[in-house]
Amino acid sequence: MFTNKMYVDETLEKKIPKILRKIKRRQKCGHTYVIVFNKDFNRLEYTDADIFAHKFYPKKEQLVLGIAENSENAKSLIVAIYNDMIKISEDIDVKNFILSSLVSKKYKKREYVIVDNIKDED
Repeated sequence: MFTNKMYVDETLEKKIPKILRKIKRRQKCGHTYVIVFNKDFNRLEYTDADIFAHKFYPKKEQLVLGIAENSENAKSLIVAIYNDMIKISEDIDVKNFILSSLVSKKYKKREYVIVDNIKDED
């Protein structure tokens, strides 16, 4: 359900264990968004974390790659993940990126990548 390397919004840095625990226990998380992998379309999407609290929702259906405080920060996290993906492989293949770097067995403990909000400089 969670990757070993998790991208996190800087505003939630101190609340990470509490949020992950709530998601695992299927409790409501308030105004929190998660970045998930959509295997049908091979892309990243963000959704409200409270979707995991619904009893009808399958427990191991989604792979969570990141956690953000709001939808704007969730978009910034997705951009950061895609940027890391391009740095590593110069290609946008989400499934291979997840399998090779985020779900790697070399991580014994969960690693967090804290992402500052990305601002458009237009």
